Amino acid sequence: MFINVPRRYDFEILTQAEMNELIEAKRDKEANRYIQRWEDEKISLENARWGPIIKFGKKIIYIPKKADGSRATADEAAAMTLEQVKKLIEAEVPGAFTKKTRPAAKKAKPRKAAKSKVR
Repeated sequence: MFINVPRRYDFEILTQAEMNELIEAKRDKEANRYIQRWEDEKISLENARWGPIIKFGKKIIYIPKKADGSRATADEAAAMTLEQVKKLIEAEVPGAFTKKTRPAAKKAKPRKAAKSKVR
């Protein structure tokens, strides 16, 4: 686990009590990071700095604001179903859940054996 040391602490004379405080704060933050996770779909609802977000693979999708202009809370995000989350992802990333097919690979033509010159 990597923990940043804020500027308010002097890194050179950091006490054991301050280290324990930083470690405990980091553990609490990590414990409250995920609201919901769907491992097999590679989708997660997470608490971010300015409200809940959706992570789909490596993409970050923001939950749209409500009609009154306010952001969704963590409790409202926890009430979302997988289908609702997939609709939001599909609105941001069209074709995210369609199967991608590759064209058939072209086969290389066999090379002709080089004829040796006899003199």
